[in-house]
Amino acid sequence: MAWVLRARPPSVELTFGSFVRSSGSGIFEGTWTGDAEAGPLRSTTPFGSGVLVEGDALYLVPPGHMLEGIYLCRRAGELVASNSLVGLLGPALDQGNWWVIVENMHVVSPRPGQTNEIDVHSNVIDGRGNATACTSYGVVLDVAAVAPASGVGIFRNNIIRGGECNNNAWDFYEADVLADPRIFENNDLDPYSSPTDLYFDEAATGIDLAADVDLLLDMSVSGTLSSNPTFVAYPGNLHIAAGSPCDGAGTPNGAPALDMDGDARDLGTPDIGADEI
Repeated sequence: MAWVLRARPPSVELTFGSFVRSSGSGIFEGTWTGDAEAGPLRSTTPFGSGVLVEGDALYLVPPGHMLEGIYLCRRAGELVASNSLVGLLGPALDQGNWWVIVENMHVVSPRPGQTNEIDVHSNVIDGRGNATACTSYGVVLDVAAVAPASGVGIFRNNIIRGGECNNNAWDFYEADVLADPRIFENNDLDPYSSPTDLYFDEAATGIDLAADVDLLLDMSVSGTLSSNPTFVAYPGNLHIAAGSPCDGAGTPNGAPALDMDGDARDLGTPDIGADEI
């Protein structure tokens, strides 16, 4: 049920699995509500994702819920999009110098006894959406059917935006009382578009100040910011401008050696986000 779009104008390459529905108007995986003849790509509540073709234009159709997302990798003159992170990384990693915007990241903590742990470092994460009656999240942290005994997951040096939805928009959202990261260090909870809360703790308490996020006792947390990262031209250019509060505000712990351009990270005080000035 995976699909991958690779756009290198003027050409576009679209591949998809055997369970993906295809028609003259595009491709789609999942179900939808509304007129069956009109199809899922024009439904207001698609429970899946796809690509809509209208004339010379292509539109990515995201799911109408928070359990899935569309993953994007971009660089000058080229874009790869997929509903599958595995599908995205195949073509994206065959050459270097990509940067990633992750939309609506939904992370489920592993069960007790499982040792795998997600490590999210030096990214730009955005709940996206638009200024309409919707709900958006930068990151949602949830638990499996059997919750872990303590926090799981590492988040460092990320710029996290809650998106632009009018109903509610959260930068970081714990969807369960046991859904805690283990480490949360030097992340910029971007105040763009006035999110409902910067951090929603244990599915109950909204936190609106970066300093209060750093007071949480159920994880290792420090260095949280809530500042405009001053992108050069978001979302097309994720470089941060000179004077950005993210410049030199990151932690070197676990930091990647290179940024999205292949430039070396500062070994002592790397920048927050995908770019190193």
